[in-house]
Amino acid sequence: KKVVELDPEQTWCEYRFNLNWSSESAMLMRARIAHIQRRYDDALRLCSDCIDNSDKLNPFAPIEEIISIHMEREEYIRALQIFSAFGPLLTELPSLRRMYSRCLLGVGQIEAAAQIYENARKKDESKAEKGPVSSQSSAEPTAVVKDEIAAASASTTLEAELLCDSGEYDKAIETWQKLLLTYPDNLSVTAEVALGAAKVYARQEHYDKAIA
Repeated sequence: KKVVELDPEQTWCEYRFNLNWSSESAMLMRARIAHIQRRYDDALRLCSDCIDNSDKLNPFAPIEEIISIHMEREEYIRALQIFSAFGPLLTELPSLRRMYSRCLLGVGQIEAAAQIYENARKKDESKAEKGPVSSQSSAEPTAVVKDEIAAASASTTLEAELLCDSGEYDKAIETWQKLLLTYPDNLSVTAEVALGAAKVYARQEHYDKAIA
């Protein structure tokens, strides 16, 4: 009830805000609404509540939200402290890896930021050399890949919305394009990117582009 009251535009209906009528998900949704409304202190408090009071949520979801808030406020050192506290595990997801590198760039650690991508590239090449671990079709991604895609999608949606709120529509489109480049062969991602870009164009009242 609190989520619906706070969110008259019903963004909770969107895929990334799918509550499944779960109190844990609703708690995180309140934090995300506060973030979008730029009530940062409230958002941080609610994210902390998510971590403290729920053992059902993906623990990375509220943490990613907290890091995103610090990045938006250009509090890169505070964000990096969170990455340090959780160690390499926190940078396994592509979305969090991108955020980590952006934080490093924010404090001027250009070589360290580049190394993040270099390490990821070497890891991907190593996996490719080993070949597929099963006969599973690429059209049927594993649960781990699905989780990565869901996290990347949620991060992209939030970043695109914040860019739109700032009037940076071209950058919002680029954000969606980056997600497509990360998962070029995934049909669900292709569809989501098309829909996300269409929403950006619609907000600009470029309806022909949105329909296309």
